[in-house]
Amino acid sequence: MSYRLKIGRCVNKFGNFLKKIASFICSLTVVIMKPNDLVEFTRQNYNMKEVQEKWGDEDYLINGLYPSELNLLEKIPFKKGRLLLICLGAGREAIPLARMGFEVVGVDFVPTMVSRAMEYADRQGVRIEALVQGITNLNLPRDSFDLVWCTNEIYSFIPTSKKRLDLLSTISDTLKPEGYFLCSFRLNAKAKPNPHAESMRKFLAWATLNSWYETGDNFSRYEFIHTFFSIDEIAKEFFCGGFDILYFDKSGGAVLRKRGIKFELYQRQSGQEEVYRG
Repeated sequence: MSYRLKIGRCVNKFGNFLKKIASFICSLTVVIMKPNDLVEFTRQNYNMKEVQEKWGDEDYLINGLYPSELNLLEKIPFKKGRLLLICLGAGREAIPLARMGFEVVGVDFVPTMVSRAMEYADRQGVRIEALVQGITNLNLPRDSFDLVWCTNEIYSFIPTSKKRLDLLSTISDTLKPEGYFLCSFRLNAKAKPNPHAESMRKFLAWATLNSWYETGDNFSRYEFIHTFFSIDEIAKEFFCGGFDILYFDKSGGAVLRKRGIKFELYQRQSGQEEVYRG
């Protein structure tokens, strides 16, 4: 083996080592910040021009619904009605859903993206309604939607199980009786967190009095994201949030239906604290 090849291998290994170190350092973002800080950090990133240009690009928007989204949509018994689209973006999902016959109301926490979606809908000759609201503080009328749409792993963008359960409760309230919720999330049942890195993150969380950190929390290029490492973990969250699971896609998607009975009432009636339907 030539000395240049040996040096090249060493440099390559050292570079990969530095990448792992950099990735670990970036992951500490979720340990240092509070949940509201993480939400605001994500909002600021999505307000950047480069991000808006990426998600508002015409070549991206014309993709319409992804096959995985169409697969979830096929599982519900209707193709029209009042639909709430969480994280509207520039309208990739809103336009085809409106063309199918849904009355689309989209919400997004970036005003520029809401404006882009309205402009895109006008160019496509489609009518949608758009509101500037954050996913963690939705303010919507009760019993007003037949379907809530939250795909593209948006559910995993919410830090802490408490905030995710609060969102599920809000969605349940805004849905009509037995309304449907189409949801996607980051699921990697085959992966396991690195025990050494996780121990260091938990120690730092403890040292900084960060009781909200959860295994699976991380930060991608633009946003916070929580990875679920088992189907049971996400299924329990859905049940506690007031939903029954009608369909589960192991790649990270679910079709849920609002239960007619709240979880708290179920607990009191059944005397069970840790029951869910998988």
